[in-house]
Amino acid sequence: MEKGLSFTGGNILYSKLKCAVCRKCLSVGPVSVRRGLLEQYGCGRCYPRAKQCPLYAVIAEHLTFPCVFEPCEEQLKWGTVKMHEQFCPYRDFSCPFSRCFVRCQPIDFKSHFKDVHVLHNKTFHSGIIRPSESPGTNLHCILYTGIIFLVFIKCSYPLKFEVLCIPSTENRSNLECEVVINVNPFSNVTKIFKLDCDDIGDIGEYIDTRHCLNCVDLSCDKPGHRNGGGTFLTNECEFLHDYVSYDIKIYSKKESNASRSSGIECPICFNDLGEKIYLCSTGHSFCSDCYVNIEQCPICGFRTTDNTIRNFALEEILRKRRNKN
Repeated sequence: MEKGLSFTGGNILYSKLKCAVCRKCLSVGPVSVRRGLLEQYGCGRCYPRAKQCPLYAVIAEHLTFPCVFEPCEEQLKWGTVKMHEQFCPYRDFSCPFSRCFVRCQPIDFKSHFKDVHVLHNKTFHSGIIRPSESPGTNLHCILYTGIIFLVFIKCSYPLKFEVLCIPSTENRSNLECEVVINVNPFSNVTKIFKLDCDDIGDIGEYIDTRHCLNCVDLSCDKPGHRNGGGTFLTNECEFLHDYVSYDIKIYSKKESNASRSSGIECPICFNDLGEKIYLCSTGHSFCSDCYVNIEQCPICGFRTTDNTIRNFALEEILRKRRNKN
């Protein structure tokens, strides 16, 4: 039986078989020739949709590759590396935030975002933004049922965004993400994007060498990063004036169906309005939890008054509905 060739980290040939972008071993297909990089090779981690170099694939079938994550000692056959890397207990990623060079394993991102950056629970509300005065890309980290979603939003015209998730063994097939963009915050004109969180749906996995704030701004100097700009931001939305705001919510499909059946939601957190409902000065309703945390109405833009105004009529209607059910 023909013997294959096994690589180790110090092997001379192994040191030559490196991706021109991430500098990891060319052990994940498709491996492709990158002519713009002086005819160097790119791996399937960085170019998952490239055309496989057929000669390399024939040779790679006789090779055994080491795992790229230290101190893992697994030796892997061609075609099995990608699956192993997805579940390798030593797998780590660079943080997507600017000027942060920390590397984390997936299970450690929750504490890292919470301690160093910001980690939101289920929802995020932006407030009113003026892209001409505050251009750039925002990154929002949202936690839901143990899964961390990364929402990149480039404040430009048109507004561009992408939703990704940190790789996890948690099932996300029953989840959805809703991005509501207020294209005219002063007249409550919105555009709603609903994204399926399924593995083959609208939300892909986070690839650290491609998805980072510095890469979007073409200013990345993190090791192995592509610095490829915002080409991964595939969703676009035009807005009417020089003001825009947006809301992001992660929820289960069952929760979505139940919430839509009531038809009464807080426009900030998207949860059902509770027993106490408050009004802005022009009549927009909010739940008590959100109302105490806003200085201006996200719908009309007017500042909330010092004297709280209750929506007693709507409270009574919902109270009767709850009692009837």
